[in-house]
Amino acid sequence: TGKQLFEAVEHGVSDVDGIGPRMIQASGLRYTYSPTAPVGHRVRSVEVQDKNGKWKPLEYNKVYVAAVGAFLASGGDDHKALAGGIQISNSGPLVADVLKAYLKKKSPISQTPQPRISTVKEPSGE
Repeated sequence: TGKQLFEAVEHGVSDVDGIGPRMIQASGLRYTYSPTAPVGHRVRSVEVQDKNGKWKPLEYNKVYVAAVGAFLASGGDDHKALAGGIQISNSGPLVADVLKAYLKKKSPISQTPQPRISTVKEPSGE
């Protein structure tokens, strides 16, 4: 659900200074957070990209379909919200193999990455 995705993003920015190995790096998802806000209250906005490429606010009660690697889908890096999703399929190629094939087919990669994660600085005491 959108709520589970929001919780995953929030958990991802819970490390010191809001960065670390738990951060969600996702295609079709972008978010803004405050690394100085209290843990559990850092995420300011989350948007998802629809099939037409348009960005829309994440809806808490909406069910989203997401491809997630086995590590995160099983709650790796303590991502309990992702582990709570409904598993549709547990088959398919390894992420590393898909990436290798993509890079082989598309090399050299010349596309400029689009910013998906941004931070905001908040005044002290807020």
